[in-house]
Amino acid sequence: MSVITLGGLAGGGARILGPKLSQQLGADYIDRNIISTIAEELGESIESIIAKEEDAPSRSHKLAIAIKKIIERSGASWGGDPYFGSGFSHFFSDSYEDLPNISETNQHDSINDSYIEVIKNTMTNLAKEGNVIFLGRGGHVILKDFTNVLRVGVVAHPEDRIKNVMTVDGLDYKNAEIAVKNRDLARKNYFKKYFSIDEPDRPDLYHLTINTSEVSIDYASDVIVSALHALEDGKIVGPLQI
Repeated sequence: MSVITLGGLAGGGARILGPKLSQQLGADYIDRNIISTIAEELGESIESIIAKEEDAPSRSHKLAIAIKKIIERSGASWGGDPYFGSGFSHFFSDSYEDLPNISETNQHDSINDSYIEVIKNTMTNLAKEGNVIFLGRGGHVILKDFTNVLRVGVVAHPEDRIKNVMTVDGLDYKNAEIAVKNRDLARKNYFKKYFSIDEPDRPDLYHLTINTSEVSIDYASDVIVSALHALEDGKIVGPLQI
């Protein structure tokens, strides 16, 4: 089954589109908020995660089980690392600007490499299973060679981006404006360090880019679903070459 990655600058509208697409397609939706919930469960055994509910495990529990198995296969240990604090939950669930500033030292390169490797392993393994929507974290680059993955960029005009962040994060105008600037810079640094990409939103990195300032969220969602069907029908072919 097919997969969608949503990327783009802060406030572009991807965080609004993601849940809508998830509901429309009946797909799992993975953003930093869901990952934060999952991360809290990763310290427990798979059995204890399942035992939390008498009925079938919830979506977050199922994802926690899947991700925990991936981490265990990778041989990674996510104990309380003094630099990253809560470890995995920090790196996978925080906003880009909240991640530790690691660009100025090589001291933690091996740890950083392990974290990004787990992110890659998690995304690729879940993408192989399909029926999932990823928000951010470089999904459109990590999954560039997957023929079942539709890579979508979501953008908006600067003023609309600020308003979207105000709405989603509950910030006033000034703080939302600052947040947009900080997230843009942090995101650019993230892609530079881990993927050697200077411009993470180059048009050629996506199958299509949607401007939510120019079209409604409903229309944007319909366009993405249509493009996904085109991908499934073989009308969109060829892995991305960087």
